[in-house]
Amino acid sequence: MIDDVSLVDEAGQCPLCSSLGGELVANGDFSAGNIGFSSDYIYQSADSTMTPTEYVINTEAGKYTLAWEGKDHTTGNGNYFFCSGLTSGPNAAWSETITISPNTNYVFSAWMNNILWSGYNYADPVLELVINDSLIARPVILLKTPMNG
Repeated sequence: MIDDVSLVDEAGQCPLCSSLGGELVANGDFSAGNIGFSSDYIYQSADSTMTPTEYVINTEAGKYTLAWEGKDHTTGNGNYFFCSGLTSGPNAAWSETITISPNTNYVFSAWMNNILWSGYNYADPVLELVINDSLIARPVILLKTPMNG
């Protein structure tokens, strides 16, 4: 059962996460590349233009379309996941099955960024957190933030 869900918009790392238990997400920083998760999108392994049905794990978004900018938020050189989101349908960008224990509290934390160049007139991405096919928090609109890489 999921209860007491709150969505916190933090401008950086999760303040609670460093004091909690071990990491349950496999390859959550994508340092091992395209493993440990599944996606409804198609993996794009070449440094070429992407379609709205593809995702990539890499160090720099601008390699794939002129409309994107951005780098890893930790070292500036690490891998991260990015995709050109579809505008309709339920599309899981990232998914993983994680075994949890009953009567235990967990914190889900993720770092996301809108990587669209400001000059492009595209809609801002909308993200939803779904667990066991249930939307558990309000949708989040990712507004454009300055590139920090």
